[in-house]
Amino acid sequence: MKKNRQKYSHFAVSLLTLIMLLTACQAPHDNPFDPQSKAYIPDSPPDHINDLTLDSLVDLRCRLTWTAPGGARLYALYSGLPGWDGSDTTGGEPYNGELPGVKPAGTEQSVWIELPPAETRAWVLFSISESGLMSGGSNAVVIAAPARNRPAEVSVGARSIHQASWGSLPYLALEIRASISDPDGVDRVWVKCDTMELGTLQSTGDTMTWLGHFPEAGLNGLRIADLVGYPLTLYHLDNAHFVAASDPFYLIRVIDDMPEVIAPDNDVVLYTTQPQLEWEPFGADFRFTYKIEILHVPDGTSEGNRVYLAEDIPSDSTVHTVNSPLTTEPQYLVWTVAAVDEFGDEARSLTARFRISGEDE
Repeated sequence: MKKNRQKYSHFAVSLLTLIMLLTACQAPHDNPFDPQSKAYIPDSPPDHINDLTLDSLVDLRCRLTWTAPGGARLYALYSGLPGWDGSDTTGGEPYNGELPGVKPAGTEQSVWIELPPAETRAWVLFSISESGLMSGGSNAVVIAAPARNRPAEVSVGARSIHQASWGSLPYLALEIRASISDPDGVDRVWVKCDTMELGTLQSTGDTMTWLGHFPEAGLNGLRIADLVGYPLTLYHLDNAHFVAASDPFYLIRVIDDMPEVIAPDNDVVLYTTQPQLEWEPFGADFRFTYKIEILHVPDGTSEGNRVYLAEDIPSDSTVHTVNSPLTTEPQYLVWTVAAVDEFGDEARSLTARFRISGEDE
């Protein structure tokens, strides 16, 4: 009798287990990846790119930049005729060149692409998700590729200047000087460090010479010392609307210390038009020479034109006698001594103001 009860008990347990299994098989699945499940989460396209930008145009190559979107696995670049809005790929042609992989969302990305000559086209960037869904097109960037370019001859150099004008505190500046011979003429000149534009150069009046003077305080937190040994690039736009880039050039050195003047010191009255100038020895572990400048101070407070220049004074000198008479009108002058290295980097002393009397001592 006991054995029969055990048999029925085992049978009941087995039957109950079978019923539970069958019920579980028929129950709905809470699988977010199963399209049949109520918990299914449909895949969505990656984020839209809205900051596609033309950064550089050199010959028939241009550099596009943008911010990496979220949810993307790869990119697709299309171009169409001007006026194409790029909302989808209809009306566009795929770019067959190599595109970069997707960086983490929010990271700046870029690519250099080859342009078809003498064509104006709208360029739009799409992003594609892991499952193949495509975002809407980015903002369209219209690029007019040049039909030709007549080569320009460019020479450029950089130097640092540590200086202080009369009545101001010392400051550090980057100076860029360029000579550009372009048969189409030059419209604009600027310099970049990687993708960061440091500023524009101005014509000196000579049609070939351009000069840029960039105080460190105006470089958005960039230290000029950080540019030493880092490649800089000069760009110029010619009058045929073509942009050309120079070969990389470099800032070699920043001179931190400044020479110190001794005599004449501030507001000294001199009774000679050929005074003797004296300064403290400037210690440095590189080769340098001294340069002396004297400038007029017409109103007694602001610097005017340079009236005297002496260069290539040996580094072991601490005294220089002015070798051409200075005028007594206007009476006030300022002088400064600079240490100049072999690359043209300069460190100028603070200026000292003095006055020449027209009367005998």
